[in-house]
Amino acid sequence: MHGPAGVKGDKGDKGDKGDPGAAGAPGTPGLPGASVSDLRYLDGTLTLEMDNGATYEAFIEGGEGGSGTPGADGVGVSSATVNGSGHLIITLTDSTVIDAGLVKGADGATGAKGDKGDTGDTGPAGTNGTNGTNGQGVPAGGSAGQVLRKTNGTDYNTSWVTLYGAPTGGTTGQVLTKSSATNGAFSWTTPATGGGTGKPWYFDVPLASTFTKVSGDATQLTITDDADAGLLIKSGPSVSGDVSRLAYKTLTTKSADWDIVVRAPIIMNDADYRKGGLLIMDSISNRHIIMGQTNEYNPFNVVYFSGLTGYGGALDGAAQTFKTQPDFYRISSVGSTLTFYVSHCGKNWLQVGTSSVTAYLPNRADRIGFGFNISTNNSMQASMTVDCFKLTGPAV
Repeated sequence: MHGPAGVKGDKGDKGDKGDPGAAGAPGTPGLPGASVSDLRYLDGTLTLEMDNGATYEAFIEGGEGGSGTPGADGVGVSSATVNGSGHLIITLTDSTVIDAGLVKGADGATGAKGDKGDTGDTGPAGTNGTNGTNGQGVPAGGSAGQVLRKTNGTDYNTSWVTLYGAPTGGTTGQVLTKSSATNGAFSWTTPATGGGTGKPWYFDVPLASTFTKVSGDATQLTITDDADAGLLIKSGPSVSGDVSRLAYKTLTTKSADWDIVVRAPIIMNDADYRKGGLLIMDSISNRHIIMGQTNEYNPFNVVYFSGLTGYGGALDGAAQTFKTQPDFYRISSVGSTLTFYVSHCGKNWLQVGTSSVTAYLPNRADRIGFGFNISTNNSMQASMTVDCFKLTGPAV
């Protein structure tokens, strides 16, 4: 049997430590963690943007204290960059570097195609391409002035040929005449005009106006055109001192070959010192050769003169005494040789002498014509009729 409770006593001493209790039940899982994707501080507000979309702001308000002792410089943010791995790297002003973790999200989807950009600058030249195969070229050979001519109907069949144009010079009324069998050998000639129809085959004489006259004195030859007879030539009055009165044509290229044929019947006093006939002359020295009638020595000779007023001599072996004086005279210049001929018909030629082109002339002859050399007091003039004057060859 219990009696009534007594008055509460004083607190006793602390008991000994009890045994550990049983483990409690597991706690509820916490929320998923998140990384900072952006960090910025502006006007006292620190803003953290997390990669899970959450944003946290903390306002840091500074109170206005009294004028205390300036504190030491604080540590601030010097720079914040996202590195190649997507981590936010914060560099403080005290050089401390903080890796704030991954803040770069995965690459977004490909955006829409942008507008066409401006044309870029021209790029550098590319390397040369491979050479193509050779085409059909022109044939080898040829010389200056030649042209290509189609040789037949086959493709590409061509050859080099020389086109022969008309020679330079000529006068009104002249015609182009084949001067030899050589290709391109043409010369200007004056066709016979007027008169009857019975002209001989050799009748071929230029107009008097196509000749140039020269004389050792003040008197020139008188030359008259006659449609039937040719050129009617008078020597002029007599004079002493071996004076030459001449008419000539000038060669175009005196170094080239030429050939001259004239028919020149001559009437002179056989007792006078006169020479008349075909002329060749060096214009530089005025030395010249007359081939024809030379009465003071023999009826025929080839005589050279030292100038327009001087005698020279005769070609060795050329003097001849013909029963009948020949009417046709011919001189041929081929290479470095002059050859002299005479004929009665103009086709059957007799050679009467040869010499080098400079044996009696210091330079090659460049004037071809006819004329007289006179040294007499006989008052009767000498006369000559030229009804054939054919000057041909490349030199013309």
